[in-house]
Order: sequence, then structure tokens, then C-alpha cells
Amino acid sequence: MKTLPMYAGLAALAVAAVSLPAVAANSMGSMMAAHATVVQIKPLNGSGESGTATLTDTKAGLKVVVAITGAPADAQPAHIHKGSCAKLDPKPWYPLSNVVGGKSTTVVKGVTIAQIAGKSAINVHKSTTDIATYVACGDVAKSSAMKM
Repeated sequence: MKTLPMYAGLAALAVAAVSLPAVAANSMGSMMAAHATVVQIKPLNGSGESGTATLTDTKAGLKVVVAITGAPADAQPAHIHKGSCAKLDPKPWYPLSNVVGGKSTTVVKGVTIAQIAGKSAINVHKSTTDIATYVACGDVAKSSAMKM
């Protein structure tokens, strides 16, 4: 049986495409392995609010998806702060979309997991009128910067 050269080339191309790892361009234009990490959000000040923040490096920037259980329906400000939950810099480093009904999705342009890992925390405030009260927090672990 004779194989046609055109079909052999297409088959090789298909195998190569399936074998290559997924890559995404970061904000600097270089290629990096696409990956995500999950930050555990723990309750503060007896709030009972806990959940996760899923961080994903995307071409558009750092995608942060917050999912909190026990949260009120009203808007709760959320930020990435420098430091850790135990020693938080009160000045927000990067703002996130308000958590409403326990959910928030934000893309932070020009930022990657590697840039914030090991030196930041995701913090949720009680309400837009009570920003001084922290109700939930999760440290972005240094191991989050490791590529998958």
C-alpha cells in the first residue's frame, strides 16, 4: 500500500499539535507554560466566610476567580495585598472586582502568578461601608509560582 506524501505530512502535523504543551504569552510577549493555582480563603473575625481564589495566568493578565461560601448578597470589596494574612499591608496592591453573592472575577492586566506568589494575600472586606473589617483572607503561596 502506498501512502500519499500529503496525507503523511498532515498526520505528522496532527501528532505534533497534540503532543505540544499548552503555552500562553505573558504581558511581556514571551511564552510561558499556562497554569493556575488555587488559594484557600479562610474566615476572619468570626465571619464564617471561606472559599477559594483560583488564579490563572492568561494572555490578558492574571485572572482571579473568587468563590466564597457564607458571604452576604451585598458587595464586598476584595484586593490583592502585599504581605500575608498574618501581616497584611493595609494598602491594596491590586484591586479585584467586588465579591457579590460570594462570587467575583477579575483580570489584573500585566500581572502573573510568579510576580505575586510568596509576597501577597487575597483579602475580602465586610462591605463597601465597612472596609476596615476583614472577613476572609488567603495567602498566595510561593509554591504557586511553580510551572505545571
